[in-house]
Amino acid sequence: MSCDYLRTAAAIGSRLSKAAIWSGRRCTWRVSTTDPERPESRQTVERAAGGTLYQGSAGIGLFLTELYGLTGDAEARRTAAAALHGASDYAATLGPNAFGFYSGRVGIAVACARFAAVTHDDEFIVKAHEVMQCLRGRAHEDSVLDVVGGAAGAIPALLQASFTWAGSDAFDLAMQLGDHLVARAERGPLGWSWRSQTLSNVRNLTGFAHGAAGQGHALLELYAATGLPDFRYGAEQAFLYERSAFSPESQNWLDLRHDQLWQWTATERLRIGLREMVATGRQPGRYTPRYMAAWCHGAAGIGLTRLRAFSITGTHEYREETMTALRATLAALTATRGVNYSLCHGVLGNCELLLAAADAGVDPAAARGATDLADQAMDRYEFGGLPWPSGVSGGIPDPSLMLGDAGIGHFYLRLADNSIPSVLFTAGQAAPPQVEKSEVASPAAAADVEAYFGRTLRGFAQLGYSPCLTNLEAANPIAKAARAVKHLISDAQPAVADRLRDVARVDLARYELSATPMDDTAEFLDVLRWEVASGGGWTEGSFALSPRARVIQNKWNWDAPEATGTDDEHAVTVVVYRSRGKIHTQQVGPLAGLIFRCVSSPARVDQILASVAEAAGGGAIHLDEWRSLVVDQLRSACEAGIVVWNRCEGPQASAPETSLALSGTV
Repeated sequence: MSCDYLRTAAAIGSRLSKAAIWSGRRCTWRVSTTDPERPESRQTVERAAGGTLYQGSAGIGLFLTELYGLTGDAEARRTAAAALHGASDYAATLGPNAFGFYSGRVGIAVACARFAAVTHDDEFIVKAHEVMQCLRGRAHEDSVLDVVGGAAGAIPALLQASFTWAGSDAFDLAMQLGDHLVARAERGPLGWSWRSQTLSNVRNLTGFAHGAAGQGHALLELYAATGLPDFRYGAEQAFLYERSAFSPESQNWLDLRHDQLWQWTATERLRIGLREMVATGRQPGRYTPRYMAAWCHGAAGIGLTRLRAFSITGTHEYREETMTALRATLAALTATRGVNYSLCHGVLGNCELLLAAADAGVDPAAARGATDLADQAMDRYEFGGLPWPSGVSGGIPDPSLMLGDAGIGHFYLRLADNSIPSVLFTAGQAAPPQVEKSEVASPAAAADVEAYFGRTLRGFAQLGYSPCLTNLEAANPIAKAARAVKHLISDAQPAVADRLRDVARVDLARYELSATPMDDTAEFLDVLRWEVASGGGWTEGSFALSPRARVIQNKWNWDAPEATGTDDEHAVTVVVYRSRGKIHTQQVGPLAGLIFRCVSSPARVDQILASVAEAAGGGAIHLDEWRSLVVDQLRSACEAGIVVWNRCEGPQASAPETSLALSGTV
């Protein structure tokens, strides 16, 4: 059967070589992409391919390189060289901080270096170094961070390159990107995650291509290469975050992209339409939980990272998650067989997990499922004369690596000879020895606890108490600290417990807000609704405390050098609120505290003014005195996201629901 696999790859390669569009010593292809002017239509337009791995000439050149290595096909070599000449030229059009493996400089450099290794043409090693040269010293500039376009994809590739062709510079750059990834993580009781640049995600993404699985994998590879505890801790926290989005009922991880909202935010024209919609009191449809099982999003890609995590750490939980991902992927392959055969989100990309699980000995029978699917597809499409369905919208033919024929050909080459490196998952040595967990506690774990409970721990110390905080390498040290704080309060004498509870209120509110999965798109729509309303007519609506905010009343001022107490239960007012995934804490004055108490239930401006006037002694004159102050406070609170504005459809509007009730959360 391996000869049929090679025959299939060779036939695909021959068609790609004939379809190449030449210009001197360079060549490219025509690819299909979503119409950038009307992305919501899902209609495709043809254009010349760029130079990257994902849908550009570097990816097609990489496949033709591997084909030449197995078959000696001179035309494949000639076309691959021309494709990579074009790709290296294309790199000059990318930014100097385009770290992407699939959409940036690192992937182009890897393809050039692979051509040099297969053909012994050192010109392409020089090209690889030239393509990456400008990346050095710019790790802190990476804003994409994910596997496709940023640090998470670059790190494993750079680690591999450091041992083959790129030397210590590549290793140093991988380390710098790892430190940057750690620094940019959004940390909390749910784990570590990373914010993408789009406004249409329910919260930070799961999955390999754009989510926490890919970032966790990059940190784990750095740990395997260095033994540094922060990298392992960061990887474990990334996987913990994804666990918070796992549904036991669906046996899969949530895909947290909000498709209904994306259709209104993809372009400036659409965002204008969204503002017009909000201005009339309407808003996009609610997020509907969904699950994918693909390399890019969902079980297949997540499973690859857990398989690697199990091979490095030996942690049984990762093996169980691998098996869960395998079952979800097999179920998806059964349900969607033949829809498309791309590596990114098609049948053959999903088969990567099956082959990897068999190679690792986790599920030896899984390989048979992959080869059965490959055999059926080969008979139907290659030998049956039908065009291969691609991952492009509508399944129309495409020549590229991650969406079309080059990736399909690459998959069949790997079935013929599994020594060919995967383009879907870059890891260290195939069967690494298990690395023992370091005896040294991760400084990052201690920093996470300090960020959430530092105020409480300092206040407890003033009172002569200290909760038991040992083993900060536990799976969730922030949750462990929360339990320890609550336990100490519950065990204390009543008089002492009152003070301990008072000092812990703010940090426990921060913890509870962070430990509750929330829909970040609701915050985006709240702010947009306010921006539209603040142009006029907003006084006709009502105001309510945001579900993302908590107002804390302290009897003691624990931020003073020596905490001072009072009988007034509202002595110190602190507002804790979540904005763009981060938790903010702010002590506020008496007027703001009173307003926040007024909007604990939805209230109109006149109702809030009446409460303020009453607190100030009553009388119409007080309304005039306080009106501008109250209005200014409401404006500031809405802009910060502490208070939300709603149209009044009845006597009072209610605050929108923003929490996501997910099984398996912390």
